[in-house]
Order: sequence, then structure tokens, then C-alpha cells
Amino acid sequence: MGAAPVGPTGSVRVDETTVTVDNRNTSPIRIILQLLPRWTRPASTAIKKKCKSEARTRIATYIPAMVIGTGLDLVSVPRFDRFRRRHELRGLQRLFTSNELDYCLRLVKPTPSLAARFAAKEAFFKAAGTGLGRAGGWHDVEVLRLESGRPLLCLHSRAAIYAQNLMVRKIHLTLSHTDEVAAATVILEGG
Repeated sequence: MGAAPVGPTGSVRVDETTVTVDNRNTSPIRIILQLLPRWTRPASTAIKKKCKSEARTRIATYIPAMVIGTGLDLVSVPRFDRFRRRHELRGLQRLFTSNELDYCLRLVKPTPSLAARFAAKEAFFKAAGTGLGRAGGWHDVEVLRLESGRPLLCLHSRAAIYAQNLMVRKIHLTLSHTDEVAAATVILEGG
């Protein structure tokens, strides 16, 4: 038998058949619902009723999506600007797709946006746990921009196949930059 604090006045006791809260018996489903964050709780009572059949089913129903990997990368904007001036368009074409270049080169200051997109590609490879090569090349990971301004990571060929093998359902991407540093975070969600 084990005990865990629930709040300032009570505790939860669990053995193989019963759950006791503040010296009163209650159902295991009610305890699970109280202990889990609100956003993981079911929206309807039909789901609750369905889950009462077995403890394993009950727990599995409330598990949120699984994070397969996270990646974070920082890029020095002045250093990327030196790369851009040294290698010009040819160097940029090795790293970016034509869609990425079309968008970024129209901006007044293209370098921070290019650096952020480069950071996003690196962050994806870190989240995939491989680095460049095994999960694809520079053109296999593309950063697009929705009309709302939200960045979107689009995978092609080897990167798409690799993500499919990892069973990635959704990719979360965040970009940020200043005149000095560009940053990107990628979260691969599966389940």
C-alpha cells in the first residue's frame, strides 16, 4: 500500500482493489481525472463511461501525444551574413529551396530570416536524432510561411521517409531572430 499527498488536507492510498481519498473510498477513474492536467481529461462523459471497463484502458485513454524528439539550434546572424557575402547565391542555393530563397531575398534584411531557416533545418536534424545525411539533406527540409505568418516545416524525399518511419504525426516549429542571433526549435510529435 502506498500514499501520496493530494493537497494540504488529504492523501491518496492505493492497493490492488481500492482507492481511498481522505478516508473515503472512491473510484480509480475519479482519482486519475483529478491527478491529470485538465487538458488531458476527456471532453465527454461517453469517454469516461467507456474507460471504466479496465484500468489499463483508463490510463491509456488519457496519455497525451508522445514527443519523439526535440531540437534547438542557434545561428550567429553576422557569421551567416559573412557566409552569404562570401558564397553569394550559389552558397545559398546549396542550403535553401527556391521557395525559401524567393521569400527571404524579397525582405529588406534577408540574412536574419535565412539564418532562422538554417537553424530550423539543423533543429529538425537534432530532433530526428541523426544529423545531416541520414534523415535527408538541406533541400529535404523546407521552411514555409503560412499567410498568418506561422512557420511550417515541410519535409521532402529522405526526410519525409525518415519522419514516417519514426511515426511523426505533427511537427511544431518556432523561429525567432534578432540582428545578432537566430533561433529555431523543432518538436516531433508522434503517437
